[in-house]
Amino acid sequence: VRLAVAGAFHTSFMEPAVSRLEAALLSTDIRTPRIPVISNVNAQPHTDPDTIKKILARQVRLVILVSIQLNYSKT
Repeated sequence: VRLAVAGAFHTSFMEPAVSRLEAALLSTDIRTPRIPVISNVNAQPHTDPDTIKKILARQVRLVILVSIQLNYSKT
């Protein structure tokens, strides 16, 4: 299904943005969340701030698992 979007998000065309986002996240303070962050990259809960940073950067380039993530969140 073709979607009218502003960019090639979640594709290999976003690879250059991953390293830039990783660099920006290095100087960002992310604290351990009280509620786990459900990743849309692997649809799993995460509480480790370093892992959350890595996943945030990866989601720019990878296919996201929204339906699985939402199903996990319902449980």
